[in-house]
Amino acid sequence: MKIRFTVPTKWDELTPWQVDRIGRMLYKKTELESDLSKKILLIILLLPKPGVWPVLKLSYLLTRISLISLFDYTDFLFDREELLTTFPEAFTVKTGLNKRVKLFGPAARLSNINITELSYADTFFYKWLTEDKDADLHRLCAVLYRPADPEGKPEDVRRPFNKLLLYENANLTDKIPLHQKYMIALAYQGTRKIFSRRYPQVFPAPKEGEAEKQPAKHRPYSPLSKIVDAMALDEVQPFGSLDKTEVANADRFLGIYNEQLIRQKEEHKRLEKSKRKNGN
Repeated sequence: MKIRFTVPTKWDELTPWQVDRIGRMLYKKTELESDLSKKILLIILLLPKPGVWPVLKLSYLLTRISLISLFDYTDFLFDREELLTTFPEAFTVKTGLNKRVKLFGPAARLSNINITELSYADTFFYKWLTEDKDADLHRLCAVLYRPADPEGKPEDVRRPFNKLLLYENANLTDKIPLHQKYMIALAYQGTRKIFSRRYPQVFPAPKEGEAEKQPAKHRPYSPLSKIVDAMALDEVQPFGSLDKTEVANADRFLGIYNEQLIRQKEEHKRLEKSKRKNGN
């Protein structure tokens, strides 16, 4: 009798149920590298969702093979180069007597958010990462998750981001389970690393040895909002006025700003070379 199993090999291949289960372990700060934890992780990876047939398949497998022999399948969970960049699609929360609201999240790799939304999310993420306060985790989720907009576009069904409505929106997102918010933060962290690799001028990596000498919470942090203001006030305005710049697609904005920084550095080198050539 042959039974096929599809085992995830990347974070983004995990099913929502698997993300939820692993999120519970991560939020509780479970020691994942112990043999017991690896066995639990394997069971989660082998069980895409609860159900009679998936459980029967798993039970059949466990009678014929040792979980320890399958530990290699958990390796990607400990690989720092493997990133989670897909966000939980939606959550349904209670808002009152028999009333429910569905909250939708951003697309994978934050491909559909604007630069202002990214700026707020990045500030709250940085504060959570450096201060480890749940309040900032709540704020991050209040930025990224919103109810559907009746006139929503196919690429983004969420209500448009409005910083003035963050407090009101937080009353809804606060009901998202904390372990799920933890996974949202991990997806944001993974996406931010993708941005850092794609746009190294905007997100410069610490110099060699600097990360050890100066932990992240002691390094200077510059909010993305300053870059937005600078872009809008520049002589060349790729997106137009400040109002138009603030709603520019974040990925496109970062790409253009990264290119501007490259050209500025090249121009600076050219001027320095010219000065040396002229003996100044």
